[in-house]
Amino acid sequence: MGNLTRPLRIAFYVSGHGFGHATRATVTIKALLCKGHAVIITTSAPRFIFDDLLTTYPQCTVRNIATLDPGVIQKDPVTVDVEKTMVQLRSFLDGMNDVASQEAAWMAEAKLDIVCLDAPFLPARVAKQVGIPTVMITNFTFDAIFDAIAKRPSDKELVRRCKEMYNDTQYLIRIPGYINIPAFEDEADQRNVLDVPLIVRKFRQSRASIREKLDIPLDSHCVLITFGGFELPGSAWTAENVLPEGWYGIAACPFTDRDVRGRLRRIRAETWYMPDLINAVDVVVGKCGYGTCSEVVAHQVPLVYVPRSGFAEEQGLIENMMRPYGYAVEMPQQDFYRGHWTPHILRARQMKEDHPPPSYIRDDGEAMASEYIIGIGLQNAMRNNGPYVER
Repeated sequence: MGNLTRPLRIAFYVSGHGFGHATRATVTIKALLCKGHAVIITTSAPRFIFDDLLTTYPQCTVRNIATLDPGVIQKDPVTVDVEKTMVQLRSFLDGMNDVASQEAAWMAEAKLDIVCLDAPFLPARVAKQVGIPTVMITNFTFDAIFDAIAKRPSDKELVRRCKEMYNDTQYLIRIPGYINIPAFEDEADQRNVLDVPLIVRKFRQSRASIREKLDIPLDSHCVLITFGGFELPGSAWTAENVLPEGWYGIAACPFTDRDVRGRLRRIRAETWYMPDLINAVDVVVGKCGYGTCSEVVAHQVPLVYVPRSGFAEEQGLIENMMRPYGYAVEMPQQDFYRGHWTPHILRARQMKEDHPPPSYIRDDGEAMASEYIIGIGLQNAMRNNGPYVER
């Protein structure tokens, strides 16, 4: 596509549930910004995730909205609180009209060409009402997550309301590790589905550089412990309990810097770029979210994952990403809570040493995704404004 008389105006709605939606969204957003288009990010995710984009690209802005989507409430890093999640979902749906009116007014005033979603449902309904095309970029939608844990008929009704709003999405960019996406399960909908390779962040600094900053010898084994913004209890796990003999451990914790010496260290997660840490370690211990899974696959680092109770996304990530393209070892929840991690960490390291590299998967999905988004946005802009004149 040639240079245009003006950039497209793109709204990118990003779920604030965990960090995975936001971190992967930055990759596609950067691709759009590099092509000169303007992107307005609307999210409840922490602002620091987008700092690099905001600093580098003046045409990138962030709107922070706390009531964008309900998400899922967790009791701890690996357990969904079903009751509280459903209460929160009901509260969101019952009170969403004010948010919808606010977003409709903003979308109209912003003169948007396209709305991107990863992966809240309310903006899909609003954009349709305003007359702006929508494209979802995701491996799952929250109606599938809610449906897997909804037991009562009243809860199933809440799921139905979510699905109806997702049905207003016109296009889907489907990324690896996906599960069934109800809004696009009919055969007729497949014409509006684009499958792309991994959309994933890559390391910036070398393994040696990061090890030096962490003060961990380059020839020592090291494990990264990351659970998407959850703090690890200060006394529940010690180096002697959870780490193999001679190994170092780095626990990426939110908003804290303590225990920064010794074999098991807690570092402040938002001050580090996670792909750099992943590239610098031998094994990662965490949960199966898209961000963690895609980044360990892209850097070929084994993952010891703790299964999450009541989160349907996990099956797609394990079956369609980790097993064919990565190294994955399951640690039962019982072993996780007891701090019985060592055999699983050693098994993960041995798996990489004993087995050939997994099947190759491309990791440049943002190139296809951004071109698809631009094509849809350009088509809409031409309908509304007349043909563009190339410079």
